[in-house]
Amino acid sequence: MPLMEDALHEKCSVVGIAFDEEAARLAMDGLVAIQHRGSASTGIGSLYDHGQALLFRGQGSAKDVFAQEEAAPIRELDREFIVGMGRYATSGPYDRHFPPFASKNFLLALNGNSPKTHAMKRSLANLN
Repeated sequence: MPLMEDALHEKCSVVGIAFDEEAARLAMDGLVAIQHRGSASTGIGSLYDHGQALLFRGQGSAKDVFAQEEAAPIRELDREFIVGMGRYATSGPYDRHFPPFASKNFLLALNGNSPKTHAMKRSLANLN
């Protein structure tokens, strides 16, 4: 039987912050702290009251993505709910699939591969 430590491997990082006025800053700082778990791409997202998604995503590690000038206003967002993810690319190209993913009234940060991606996409589209 293999040792548990032999079975552990790095995978994506996922962060969720709720009911905190500094959720965006906390999520960004959290993703930087655990960016070793996924550096292909990173991003954070929130929802407006009318269900429209607000996303800030980019290719690379959390430290690099959030250091961009465009990220400064995101850190100060007055949002109480943020989902964030750093992607460890196990399949697919590095220059696409920037998490989190959004549909109206729905944000998704998935730590792993889903064998039913197309079915999930259709279901999310039906929520709109």
